[in-house]
Amino acid sequence: MPNLIEDRLTSLLAEWIDSNRPDEFPNAAALPVHVARRDEIRSRPCVVLNPTSAL
Repeated sequence: MPNLIEDRLTSLLAEWIDSNRPDEFPNAAALPVHVARRDEIRSRPCVVLNPTSAL
């Protein structure tokens, strides 16, 4: 349970980045935004957010 806040914030950040792309930035199909999870298979290229856990 200690990572719930970090998980939610990182998820919201990924959504924000995805919905506020600059005009010249590739669209979501060409460059998806993900939160890092070791068990996910991701297409490349992509943007990956890898938060560090709070101590």
